[in-house]
Amino acid sequence: MVEAKRTSTDPSKGKQQEKLYADCLERRYGQRPVIFYTNGFEIYLWDDVSYPARKVSGFYNQEELSLLMDRRTLMRPLQNVVISDQITNLYYQKDAILAVCEALEKKQRKSLLVVATGTGKTCTAISI
Repeated sequence: MVEAKRTSTDPSKGKQQEKLYADCLERRYGQRPVIFYTNGFEIYLWDDVSYPARKVSGFYNQEELSLLMDRRTLMRPLQNVVISDQITNLYYQKDAILAVCEALEKKQRKSLLVVATGTGKTCTAISI
């Protein structure tokens, strides 16, 4: 679903209107649409079921939209994640993995791990 505003208008001005449209579509069809809003220069994607709005470089094609919709049902809770000792077995690696999982549960899309050289960043990333 796309809400377009004039190029001289802040694209977020259409955000509330788009939410109301999405509410109506969800009531009618039983599925919440993915929302795009734009002013022609800036495009924002808002999957208000899963994540806050974010700026994107263009509209998604059918395959990308289907993937977004599938992710809503495929997401699993990360609170009781099992960490393989064969890949990461150091306490600080496990703490880092759990911190990233916690950030993802809070709908944060980015995390930064800062540790010294040789401490297993690659293995930690693989475990994540």
